[in-house]
Amino acid sequence: DVKILSSVTEIGENAFSGCSSITSIEIPSSVVSIGIGAFRGCILLEKVEFASPSSINIIRHNCFSGCSSLKHCPIPNSVKKIENDAFSRCSSLTEVTFPSSILSISKGAFCGCSQIKQIDIPSSLTYLGESVFSKCTSLLTCEIHANVDEINSGLFEQCSSLTKVLIPASVTKIERYAFYN
Repeated sequence: DVKILSSVTEIGENAFSGCSSITSIEIPSSVVSIGIGAFRGCILLEKVEFASPSSINIIRHNCFSGCSSLKHCPIPNSVKKIENDAFSRCSSLTEVTFPSSILSISKGAFCGCSQIKQIDIPSSLTYLGESVFSKCTSLLTCEIHANVDEINSGLFEQCSSLTKVLIPASVTKIERYAFYN
């Protein structure tokens, strides 16, 4: 278990990347920035706790990618942006709750999260990137309450269990391969 002290304000790029024995991490409210790939490939990481209130605005590229034991990671209310592949290949992740502050979810952010069954995207979101939920093979339903104008390429590609998607009236374009396979 890793408990980061309240004197820490930044977790650097790849700081804990590949640490294969970490099972849980507590991130204090003093941390304002977490670097690219900070916890990438922590294969035994099951639990991440952000102290409240959190000051984290962005979950960076590959921050938790490949954390194959991660079951739930509550995204802090302060988060506005989730970058490319932030949670990709978190194959044990069963639940994702987006805060009402979220504005943007970038390419492949949850790609390969094969245990997620339901997604509810709040109205605050203005950008939903390519392949965000591709290969989420257990995904049954997705409700998009966001004010997005397009369903990007590959958004639900290879989501073989998908039975229901609520698409908002603001959508004017559905890109190629959006629901492929």
